[in-house]
Parts: sequence; C-alpha cells; structure tokens
Amino acid sequence: MAAGVSGGRSGRTGEGPVGRVAALCLALLLALTGCSLVSGTPRATASRRGTATATSTGAIPAAASATVATMATLPPAPTSTQPPTPAPTATTAASPAAGATPTSGVALCHPAPPLPGLAAAPARPVSPIAPGGTPPPPRQTPPTIPLPRLDARYTLAIDDVRFDSGHLRARETIQATNREDCALDRLFLSVTAARWGWFTLDGARVDGQPVMAVVGGTVLPVALARPLRPGATATLAFDFHLDVGTADDPYTPDGFAGTTKAADILRLAYWFPILSDDHQYPPFLDPPYTATADYDVTLTAPADLVVAHTGVDAGDQPNADGTVTRHITAPRVRDFVLSLSSDYKILRGAAANGVAVEVYYSPRSFPDAATAERQARAALDAGAAAIARLSALIGPYPYPIFRIADGGAGLGGGIEFPMLVSVNLNGSGVAPLVYHETAHQWLYGILGTRTQQDPWIDEGGASFLAAYLGGTLPATPPGPERFRYPLDIAVWQVPAGGSQAAAYQAIYDQGEAFYQRVRLAMGDDNFWAALQALYRDDRYGIITPRDLLAHWQAHSPVDLTPIFREYVPSDE
Repeated sequence: MAAGVSGGRSGRTGEGPVGRVAALCLALLLALTGCSLVSGTPRATASRRGTATATSTGAIPAAASATVATMATLPPAPTSTQPPTPAPTATTAASPAAGATPTSGVALCHPAPPLPGLAAAPARPVSPIAPGGTPPPPRQTPPTIPLPRLDARYTLAIDDVRFDSGHLRARETIQATNREDCALDRLFLSVTAARWGWFTLDGARVDGQPVMAVVGGTVLPVALARPLRPGATATLAFDFHLDVGTADDPYTPDGFAGTTKAADILRLAYWFPILSDDHQYPPFLDPPYTATADYDVTLTAPADLVVAHTGVDAGDQPNADGTVTRHITAPRVRDFVLSLSSDYKILRGAAANGVAVEVYYSPRSFPDAATAERQARAALDAGAAAIARLSALIGPYPYPIFRIADGGAGLGGGIEFPMLVSVNLNGSGVAPLVYHETAHQWLYGILGTRTQQDPWIDEGGASFLAAYLGGTLPATPPGPERFRYPLDIAVWQVPAGGSQAAAYQAIYDQGEAFYQRVRLAMGDDNFWAALQALYRDDRYGIITPRDLLAHWQAHSPVDLTPIFREYVPSDE
C-alpha cells in the first residue's frame, strides 16, 4: 500500500471416581508445566519462530465491534512454505470443540476454550451494522494464535452480480490440509467485508455437515468436527452474499477500503472468508495476513462488465441470459481480487522478460481522454520496467501476467494484491506509485510478511525498491532519531491517540532509509545477492525480521550489527 482460537482436548484416563481423580490431577499437572494434551499425549509449549510478539492464554478475543451471529446449514517452491509456528503460552488444557472426537497420540496446537459445534440453521442471519451505517473504530490487538501451516485450495463460484446495487452471491469451498506437527480443532478466517455490514453468511459447513458460524468483528472462527491431524484435510464451505456500498467512514480515509464502490468501479478485495490468524481489522495499513494457496474461480456476470483480476483466464462461456461465465485459475497466491467496471478500457504491453502487463482504466477517472491515455501509458511503462528489473534484481516474477487496475479518482494512492495492483492513475506521480505497488509483488506477494507485526519489511522495502528504480535514494539516509516511532513498531503498538501519519513515516520512510543504509554498507552486489538468496530460500512463505537480517549478514563483507541495533533494537 502507498499513500499520496483453538480448543484443547484432555485425555480420558479411566472410568469411575478413581479415573476422574486421576484425570483431574493430570490436568493440574499440565497446567503447572505448560503442556496441553490430546488423548493422553502431553505437548510442551516451547516457542518456535515466526509468531506474533504477544500471545494470550488462547482465549478467543472479544469482538472489535458488534458480533455477527449466523448459524447456518508456478515454479517449484522450497519444501516448507510457512515458517515454523510457535506453540502458545496457554497453561491449561481446554475442552474440545463441541462434536469433536478423540485424536489418539496427537497434541493440539493451540489449546483454548471450546467453540460452538454443529448446529441447525436459523431462519435468518444477523447483520453487524445497518447497510450504509458507520462501523465502530478499529481496536487492533495482537493475534492470540499464529498463522497455521496449511496447504489450501479455494474454489469460488460467483453469480447474481448486480453492479448498480453492489450485490453478488458466492459459494466458497476450501480444502485445507494440516502441515503442522500438531492437531487443529478450529480454523480462523478473516472476513474484512463484514466490517461495513456488506457481508452476509447464508450457510456454513465442515466436511459436509452444517456448523454454527459466528463472526466477531472481522474474524470467523470455525470449529472442526474432530481435531485435524497432521497431514489430514478438512473441507470448509460457505454460502454468502455481498451488498457493497462506498466505504467513506472516518476510519477508512482516502478510499483505502479493499471492498468498495468507487464511482463506476467495483473493487472486490479482502471480500471472502480467507484462512488467517485471529487478528481484527487494523486501524491502518493492510488488513490481510495469509498464506499462499491455489484458487479456482468462476464468475458469472453481465457480458458488458470488464474484469481485472488475480490469476489467468481459463475460458469464457456465454450464457443465454446475456451473462458470461469466466473461469479463472490462480496458483500460489495470497488472495484473490477482482476489479469490475463496464467503463474499463485495457492497454496491453509486455515486460522485457516476457511477462504480459495490462492497464485497466476508466475514462471517467480523468478530466479528458488525452489525460486518460497518457496516464495509462505511463502506468504501463512503469509496470513493465518494474517487473523486468525486479525480476533480475531479486528473482523471477513467477506468473505470466501482471495487471494495473484503476481504483478510481478517490483512491488516495495504491493497494497491492497478488498479480494485480489498484491505483489512482490520475496523478502526477503515477510512475513512483506503480513502482511501489509492483515491488509488493516480491515483498508481500512472493515473500510474505506478518503485515501488521512487521510492516516495515514490505512497506519500507517497497518504498526502497521504488526509490531505487526511480533513482531517488538519498546518499545519506536519515537515522532513527528523525522519526517519532521506532522502525519495528507493530500496528497495535501505536498508542491510542497516536499519530498515524508519524507511524507511516516510521514504517515507510524509515524503512526505506534502513534498506539504503544496509545496501551502502554491504555494497550493491552483496545486497542483491542476499535478497536473491532470501527469494530462493523463502519464496511463497512468510519471512520475519530475523530472516531478512540473517540473509543480509551472511552476504555482507562487514559486520552489520551496529546498523541493525540502531534501527531494529528488538530481539526480532
């Protein structure tokens, strides 16, 4: 972006009073030693890398807003695509999710109070806020559980698209295979579109059975019928519909909502339930924190709608009612995004390395046709140049196409998504803006980050890469003393009433300065060799500050510790 809980399960040790006393003693022992148990197997809570800095006892966090209660029927990657997930700090064994069955010999990953289990469907869902109402202020807190290691495949079928009212209907299926070394009795999904009251869940199922689904704020926890063992697969299914308006509330300034109507453009980002941790919608910066997955999507919509999207076209089928069903596939991406408009025009080109580049622009976003064509051409040139140069500097862009979509004249900058960026094309700085958002294809897309915990890695890194491409990096970067907040500030560490503008500067500008200081100390060849090694080792995974700093130091002819301590004094 650029601006202009899981339940535990205790084992049964026997029947009758003696067995119950033994079970109670065992539970007390587990509580004192920090272990959890599934069917008699203790699990120590030793920490592993790659988690949030703050954890709790594993309890499901209170909703940041009114609770929505809906009970309803490319190229080869490294072997591990996610960093190891640390065990929780919970000190008590918890009850299982309702309906769970014993999982002999496998510990639960994240013990926590039980979630509601299987339930019949009510007559109607409950909406969080009235359509068009003002959502409550974001109250971001650290996630209580890490992002689980899952291999996931999403299938989305979208229809009943009514552009004028912002309505669409969708059926979603997620096949999730557990790659942890422990069992999961629940999964968490992020549903950002629920924040504005635009998301209505019509049905939810796990392995074909109806389940209770309760959205708290923008988090949807789903209890599994039985703990998901390592290597096992669960199938989640959701039926839902959206009624999208324009996000112009005071907590979403400058049009930066992912899902919103923007004049003649309908932007659909962060719009469907997607596997994540249990973080709420943040007060600023990007809301998603997701792993890479495969997507298979069908979109049935009026034939006159032009669609920019993540992924590649796999065939269109005209229908008798005047709609077209588009088939889209997208392997190894962190999200799936659509931008639709009947006014979109498309300008096509290619980067020097053969990647196709497309610009989708609406003439209504510009004062006149000549300006529209000039700005679209500038965006195309900048996108093609960035794709080619960053592929050479860091590692190949792994997809066959990259799209730049006009996000409307009200968008205050740009937002990055896999294989697509949404930008305000009607500005004097279109090339630097496109450089920044294209750089996120590497820092956020290919090399994932903990977007609320370590925003400096991808936002500061994208600012650095954009300035490098534009030739605007300072010879003497500013030091940390020039900024109000430290470089490694997390979203939830900005104090109440603190300056978001100062936090942006600390993350974007100070991050750019840190990258530049390291580059100047290492030398150009060594600096880029380190990022190339990071790409080889961690592409499609999640990187932490320690991963980045370790790769820099491993390729540096000088000790970088003084620079690291100056900018990133924390243990991470």
